Amino acid sequence: MKRESRGTELIEGNHIKVRRSEKGWVIIIIPPYARIDNFHGYTHIHFTPKGEKFKVKEKNFEEIYKVVRLHLKRNKKLIENKLLEELK
Repeated sequence: MKRESRGTELIEGNHIKVRRSEKGWVIIIIPPYARIDNFHGYTHIHFTPKGEKFKVKEKNFEEIYKVVRLHLKRNKKLIENKLLEELK
């Protein structure tokens, strides 16, 4: 049996959903539907479901989650190019 943890947080009208398992982790921002994960061997972000992957600087889950939370608090919404820069 795999160990897994899940959670949801609401920041400025945006839902942040997280899932962590032995295989990796994912952070999903809704709306729109941005996904940051490390399931494919490296940390990357998709701005659309099954969309292009943009590699981000290798950081641990806690650091990336903190960047996402601060971004949403500061901007009140997801601004794709700004978040990508903040994660590099």
